[in-house]
Amino acid sequence: MRKILMALAVMVVAIAVSAPHIASASSLKVSGAYIWRGISSDNGDQTDIGKNDAQQRTLVLIRPRWTFTSLKGKIKAIYELDFAAGGFRPFGSTEATSRRAVGLNRFTLDFAVPGTKIRARIGKTDWRSPDRELVGGGGLHRIDGYGFYGKLSKSLSFNLFNTQVEEGNADASDNNNYLLSLTWKAPGLTISPWLGYEKHGGVSRTDVVGGAAVATGTAFVIDDTSTERDIWWYGLNVKAKFGKFNANVSGVIVDGTLDFSRGVNNGTIINPDGTTITAREDTAIEAYAILIRTWLQLNRSLKVGFHGVFMPGDDDPTSAVGDLGTQPDNKLTRFTPFHTRGSRDDTVGSCRVGGPQIVSNRRYHTLSGGFNGTNNCLNGSGGIRGNGTNLYELLFSWKVAKSLTLAGNYSIVRTAAPRATIDNNNNGIEDAGDTLFVDSKNVGSEIDIHAAYTIMPRLSTTLTFSHLFAGDYGKSATIGTRDFDDTWQLVWQFRHFF
Repeated sequence: MRKILMALAVMVVAIAVSAPHIASASSLKVSGAYIWRGISSDNGDQTDIGKNDAQQRTLVLIRPRWTFTSLKGKIKAIYELDFAAGGFRPFGSTEATSRRAVGLNRFTLDFAVPGTKIRARIGKTDWRSPDRELVGGGGLHRIDGYGFYGKLSKSLSFNLFNTQVEEGNADASDNNNYLLSLTWKAPGLTISPWLGYEKHGGVSRTDVVGGAAVATGTAFVIDDTSTERDIWWYGLNVKAKFGKFNANVSGVIVDGTLDFSRGVNNGTIINPDGTTITAREDTAIEAYAILIRTWLQLNRSLKVGFHGVFMPGDDDPTSAVGDLGTQPDNKLTRFTPFHTRGSRDDTVGSCRVGGPQIVSNRRYHTLSGGFNGTNNCLNGSGGIRGNGTNLYELLFSWKVAKSLTLAGNYSIVRTAAPRATIDNNNNGIEDAGDTLFVDSKNVGSEIDIHAAYTIMPRLSTTLTFSHLFAGDYGKSATIGTRDFDDTWQLVWQFRHFF
């Protein structure tokens, strides 16, 4: 009995001595956000004809986060939920009377690689390019992936990742995005070249499988599951600060192929059974994107800026849905972003470029009040969402008081090309059977005014008013067709971070 008691005493002393070390080796922090929003808007489709398209609704989001830290930060894990699944749910909707599901917004495991200054990251999160706009989604499309990042020297660091958009071994079930960036820092200057690559398996472009012709519904459907993608992005991001002036400039060149095209291409393939089908040629991608973000600090409380976005358009006729597979010349010159899960066209890919609120749904909040559909990348689809971008913006930010900041912008929004002809008879040329539009690139001009007020630490409110003065882009060429109506929206928001 004495030996047993002695052993228990030793265990108690050992635990007591080691407890502080165990406690210091790991920790758990619970944090999160509560967001309550309201929106009022009108003419999201820029027309008063037909249905009432005004919005008056309130929405709520609760997003708790658990952060686990071990070994003084050498290992860190995050688990973040969304109430409810899929994002916001309006008060008073039918869903409010049913049980809510819980969405998984983010989870990561981040740890140091032993013996190096490199860290590894695994999980569902934002995987971004150095500019944080052209690749990464800004929270819009968080997907699974893994990567490595860290310092190579005092002034040089790197970031390498692979995101798993779709996973599988069969055709059209494997889609991976890769990105490698290097960042060199010097006083007042940061230079980050980066290289991106996307490989989407897709259905083989060989129109004969196992000696038999592939059914039209299988081989020729233009969508994510039938399109092989081999695309490269060559990017450069430069940040510079000279006294009270700072600039953030990004450029990227896109080069690659989409293994599909329309049935308007010349040539036929003779199948073993004697039937013929129209040849499908690769579509070559040749495009670019330029982002300019500059600010000048006039005094301690006021700064002004100029922002610009420049992306080419494409003059080809488009189908009614305006997808990427409608290129009679087998060349696509609109900017094509990284592919993302579930998107049929690339205006909702893993790209989220900041711009005027109604046009981009990005700058001050993420509620859509709509310029004829979501165009997060500002590249357009050739249809109502735009056809490339030429965006010029003047901005200001004024800290009126310790708790109050006013901001705003005046933005001139133009496309790089007019709206593409809708090829109703599917013959690849512009003729009497098609829908034509006026030769205008003028989307319009937008004014945004934003006020942010800190009620108390961790509790704040914002109010944003936006008005888009409509231009003639996308207007029908039919004589007597009315002009577009202006679009406006008013959004308020309360945020509590806990």
